Amino acid sequence: MDKQESCEKSGNLILVDTNVLINAPYALERFMDGKNKVVIPLIVLTELDQLKKDSRIGADVREVIREIEKYAFDKDPLFEVEKKL
Repeated sequence: MDKQESCEKSGNLILVDTNVLINAPYALERFMDGKNKVVIPLIVLTELDQLKKDSRIGADVREVIREIEKYAFDKDPLFEVEKKL
């Protein structure tokens, strides 16, 4: 089995940055295609929490937080929030 076949079977590990989530609030749905595991660092949640009251991007940030909560509460095995800062 070569590298490409191995990657296709196991998927990728995607570490999501704050800016990606702000610019594309539904990016998590696209990243989690059944193969990829998505990890959100705790610092990203902290940054999102600080930005949710911002008048320019607050609505997008709140939508991202709702998406993260949806996957976290569903205990999706392909989704993880990193627990250490």
